[in-house]
Parts: sequence; structure tokens; C-alpha cells
Amino acid sequence: MAWDWRKTGTHHEPGTQPADLEELFTNNCETIILSRGIENRLKTAVETRDLLQQRGMVLNQNYFILQSEDAKNVYNRLATENKRVCAIIHSTC
Repeated sequence: MAWDWRKTGTHHEPGTQPADLEELFTNNCETIILSRGIENRLKTAVETRDLLQQRGMVLNQNYFILQSEDAKNVYNRLATENKRVCAIIHSTC
């Protein structure tokens, strides 16, 4: 599914917004991967990190914030381990 980052007002700063994760939570993801783009320019808003932590998720355990290539690799690894993994991959910048 395509992610329209303009829909929730996401910009490089402050970055991925809590509203961007709604669909991921709706689909009961065990692990969430947020990419930062090829050049690591996309940030993740503090409120987004807070939301993940409030849901009991732990960085680099239940959620990851990675450069896009690394995000793809972690996603593929977890998917082959039959984990319920979801990702927002920002393919540019």
C-alpha cells in the first residue's frame, strides 16, 4: 500500500507522525519498522516514539528506526521468521 506522507503533515522534520502509524496498529503488527530514507533525512517525531513506547514497544526490539536499505533488510529477515512485521519505507532522501 502506498504511504502518502502529506496526508498527516509529515515532513523531514519533525518526521514520521503518530497518525502515520494508525494503519499499522489496526493491522496488529508485532514489529514496526520506520525508515529514515536513503540519506537518513526523514526524522521520527518525538510524539511517535512516545506512542510506540506507550504501547509497550522497545526500540530495536519491537520497533526499529533505520536507514531505508537497513529497514528493508530487517523487514525481510523478520518476515522470513514469520513475524508479523509492518514497515513504512521512505525510498527517497
